Amino acid sequence: MDQTPGREETSGLPFRGVTCRLVLAALGLLLGQTAGAGDDVVHYRTDGGMRQLAGEIVRYNRREIVVRTSGGRETTVAADRVAEIDSAWHPAEREADALFQQRRFDEALDRYRAALGAERRRWVQQRLVAGTVRCYQRLDQVVPAVQSFLALVRDDPQTPYFDAIPLCWLPVQPAPTVEREAQAWLGSDEPAAQLLGASWLLATRERPAAAAGLARLAAAPALNAQLRGLAAAQAWRTRVATAGPEEVARWQSAVASLPRELQAGPYFLIGQALARGGQPDQAALALLRVPILYPDQSQLAAEALLAAAGQLKSAGHAAEAEALLRELVARHADTTAADQARAQLERPAP
Repeated sequence: MDQTPGREETSGLPFRGVTCRLVLAALGLLLGQTAGAGDDVVHYRTDGGMRQLAGEIVRYNRREIVVRTSGGRETTVAADRVAEIDSAWHPAEREADALFQQRRFDEALDRYRAALGAERRRWVQQRLVAGTVRCYQRLDQVVPAVQSFLALVRDDPQTPYFDAIPLCWLPVQPAPTVEREAQAWLGSDEPAAQLLGASWLLATRERPAAAAGLARLAAAPALNAQLRGLAAAQAWRTRVATAGPEEVARWQSAVASLPRELQAGPYFLIGQALARGGQPDQAALALLRVPILYPDQSQLAAEALLAAAGQLKSAGHAAEAEALLRELVARHADTTAADQARAQLERPAP
């Protein structure tokens, strides 16, 4: 199943649900679309329900997936209708998926690399590279995460795994090695590299150059909407502390135009701005979108839970705040936000 770790969505790494697959296979039999041995099977949504298409996947990008059936005919399905993909996954890829779910990211990275060395199908190679990017992110290895992501985009600018982009959404000072590399990314002629460079430089002394780079990208009509929208959202980081209600309302309208899989970081910033603006209940609602809809983005989800708990507590909802802290510790135990949550939970009540 072609899904992100920890999420049953339509992009990212596979999370194979046996029950879901059996139901969809039964549906395929009812539709008279049985798959042969070795076929790729694409399960996709239609206005009338779920359908499946069996054959050989010859192309998969963020616009479409193209399947060549046994009779040689090529059928195209819009990428945003794809619910899952079943295929002959390499055993190392299956192992990597399981290790990722167990939060054993070093081991998962090794297995994704092993599968990548054995895989010859380009569309599956893209999945595997996206898997390595996500592992690097969870291991806080920014430079290889960015390098792998840029390789993914160079191979296919229309990659369906653009949501793996390792942007910085938190007010953190990058390590000196990251800062040096980010300067090179910002000076690149590749828009995706420029976006990543600006993102990682925004909390450094290179902030003016980073902000100028984001402004250029956000206003560049030749760029795709994803890059422009993310550049604009990254620029919000410079105004979180001062944005008034009208500006935050504009951000809320803008985030709705981004693909759903790219909205986690922008919603985190909106929640931060609402908190600074003295709207704790609305801030908590915006922040909670992140852990609810994007639990696989563990660090960001953990920080959002911590911030939402703080907002609820300030609004007089102590029990709800404590519940969020306990959820944070249970679901994102290996994050710095979880350490802070534990400290708060262990603090004696006043």
